[in-house]
Amino acid sequence: MNKPIDAWARLPELPTELFELSGKLDYARDAPIITIRPHVVSPKAPVIATPRINRASHETRTYFAWVLYPHVVCTPIPDLEVLAELGPDPDRQLPPRHATDLAAIANSRHSYKLTRFRGRDLATPWGCQVRYGPWFGTIVYTQSCDDQIPDRWALSSSVLDMQVDWPGTAADMPSVPNLTVIWDANHPAEVTSQCCPGHRWCPSSQSCLRNTINCPGIVPQ
Repeated sequence: MNKPIDAWARLPELPTELFELSGKLDYARDAPIITIRPHVVSPKAPVIATPRINRASHETRTYFAWVLYPHVVCTPIPDLEVLAELGPDPDRQLPPRHATDLAAIANSRHSYKLTRFRGRDLATPWGCQVRYGPWFGTIVYTQSCDDQIPDRWALSSSVLDMQVDWPGTAADMPSVPNLTVIWDANHPAEVTSQCCPGHRWCPSSQSCLRNTINCPGIVPQ
């Protein structure tokens, strides 16, 4: 058996059942590859019959985060000579010691082959590479203007095309299979304030006032 064929034979099949726990193996929207497209996680907020606005303004905080998640990239490999030159032997890689060992995670790459897709054999087997990151992500916190409605949080990562939303507190982030998020809820990268519905910003008072109240120093016409 020559080197290219031997390299192909030693590659394990992509464990789609493992990676599809929280996403779908599908063609990418913007590239000729097969990848994992994470499911959108968005729990429904409680329905309030008669919401009341009891804040004049609310905060929005943006946090930076490291996201660990399997990013799968599969491409056609019509020539086994090409496959033989792809990356290091996955059996020789040292696994990360723990979830915060970002340096080891960044260097970790695993190679697989994909011979079946959507229940059918592929005419040309595809070669796959899986990396776990760390990927850059952002978490946006939006304070509710109504005490009856929970605050909202949203995690996103453009690299992974990922969106995870949840109500409540930072500790209420839903558990997503294969996903680890490293961030500090006590240190936002940016904090802004916006007026709540029914209020407007008054430069003269540097505050949000009800629309029915004139800004200080402004004479009604």
